[in-house]
Amino acid sequence: LDSMSTADASIRIGIATVLSNIVSIAGTSIGPLLLSIFNSLLKHLRTSVDFKRSGKCKDTEAEKMYQEALINAMGDFANALPDYQKVEMMMFTVGNIPNLDEKRFKQGDEFLQHVLVKTLLKVATKYRTAYLATVFTESFLRTLIQLALVNDSQVRLGTQQIFHTLLDRHDNLSHLSHLPYVLDVSDLQLTVEKCSRADQMFMRKHIHDMTQMLYRAVTLVADDGNLQLHMDAIQCTMSLLCIEVGFDETLIELFRLAFALQTLAVDPSNGFSAEKRIALHNLIAKYMNLAAQLMANPSLCQHVQQVVACRVRGPPGLNLLLDDKHDEVHIVGGTTEAVERVELSMLVEVEGMLFERNDVADCLKAAGKDVSRLSQPFTLSSSKSAQEKGIDETDGKTSPFLPMAGIDDVSIDLSVDWTPPESVRQSRRNTEHTEQVLASIRNRSFEDQADESCARHEAGDLSRTVSRLLARNADTVRMANIGRPAKPKNIFEMNLPTAFAL
Repeated sequence: LDSMSTADASIRIGIATVLSNIVSIAGTSIGPLLLSIFNSLLKHLRTSVDFKRSGKCKDTEAEKMYQEALINAMGDFANALPDYQKVEMMMFTVGNIPNLDEKRFKQGDEFLQHVLVKTLLKVATKYRTAYLATVFTESFLRTLIQLALVNDSQVRLGTQQIFHTLLDRHDNLSHLSHLPYVLDVSDLQLTVEKCSRADQMFMRKHIHDMTQMLYRAVTLVADDGNLQLHMDAIQCTMSLLCIEVGFDETLIELFRLAFALQTLAVDPSNGFSAEKRIALHNLIAKYMNLAAQLMANPSLCQHVQQVVACRVRGPPGLNLLLDDKHDEVHIVGGTTEAVERVELSMLVEVEGMLFERNDVADCLKAAGKDVSRLSQPFTLSSSKSAQEKGIDETDGKTSPFLPMAGIDDVSIDLSVDWTPPESVRQSRRNTEHTEQVLASIRNRSFEDQADESCARHEAGDLSRTVSRLLARNADTVRMANIGRPAKPKNIFEMNLPTAFAL
């Protein structure tokens, strides 16, 4: 492939296809060879992207097919590797994505982002996550969060799909990717397990960054034909977080996010279209329904059902119980009735049309949850690490951050003065001795100093060591014999009574 990089697209497609078919032998390769092969494939992919964007490409469709063949080859290549090497491949792919911190991109960088995100998604689908901290390293998670908020809608959607495949550890994604409103979540046959302590520690550190990313992602969703697709992707990420790491703190933060999104949906100043507002209301309702049933909280389930039932009077798109697009509503029990519509802008004015924060807090509090954070407003802030926030890991309380001194900022006084402060002569003598020792260390080789030290101390040290060991052994024997009866004599040393004497 290296020698045919300028050949016709059909030839390069054939070579990439052959690589994809024979890549199973990569399972026997280890070490830097893997990165070099993967780097070579990424290099060809990047060259193809630049060539396609340069305007010199005569057949853009064939070039696109070549890029797809390279992406498939890298996916098959990663599939043949063990999990820890798949993580390395994902990190390596992320490292090739153009710098997201720069406001201005070079020509073709946005398209390169799109292609590399597709590559990353292909590799991620071959990986099975065990612990979140293993794959979501600081740099990797930060890059994914940045990619989820770029201008390219396809990159944002692909990033959400990467989150889906890495968060889903129990094959629930097929049920959650386009989750409808279901009266009984048990019909979905979801697999839910208790969150491990390692994942709890990870989410305590990163849940705020992820919820803020989801909030910003909602604001970036465009009012186009892919509106519902993006909303479903965001809802799927929230649902997977609820299922995979659904301990108390994560659930409370997701509820805070849901109420923040509801406030966003009813705010007329943000300029959202009616379609986007309805889609956002439905996203919140479907997530609240899923979370309430997974938590097995009857009062919360009842509150969700009441709100959904009240929305039959809203616009047709807001009614999750609607049978068709007419003004007839299917209510549980099989009855239908005509209803009077409530305008979308009047939802705040009509009681029971929105989820109430206080009611949800009461339901969670009755179940033994700590709802102190639920009442706090959801505010957007820049991402900070635990070190920057000054969080004390031992008790979770905020403590002032103490700056660490660098190695160049530390000065060490090598002079040792054991004399009283008034003894100036002795202090000067100690300083001179220290300078002599330091000069000897600097000017003489280590071998010479070691030989001299051994010759000077070998005899004395050996004799003292032997004497100390012998004395210790004698003391041990003497202490062990204290309190013991005298050693009995043998039969040949016993004196017989005179009566038995011959």
